[in-house]
Amino acid sequence: MPEKSNAKANPIGSNEVLMTEDPEQSSGSKEGSQSSEAEEEHISEAFQRLEEKLNDMERRIAHARKVKRRLFVRLLCLILDLLQAKLYLQYT
Repeated sequence: MPEKSNAKANPIGSNEVLMTEDPEQSSGSKEGSQSSEAEEEHISEAFQRLEEKLNDMERRIAHARKVKRRLFVRLLCLILDLLQAKLYLQYT
């Protein structure tokens, strides 16, 4: 089904036709492109904020893993010390 347009067709020669833009649509397209650019900028800023939050969460997770690893090593050292103390007491 053909689309309806408010553009006017002006004959310019033999079989050629020149299409002129609808003034209402041209101003709307400029406004539309400006709002589209603003929307793209808004989306870009939102995406950047989300990316920063994601990077921050990844840093926090990495730090938490390091802390847990250190605590686990300390726990193993304490268990080893207790076992050594128990063995020492058995043989003295």
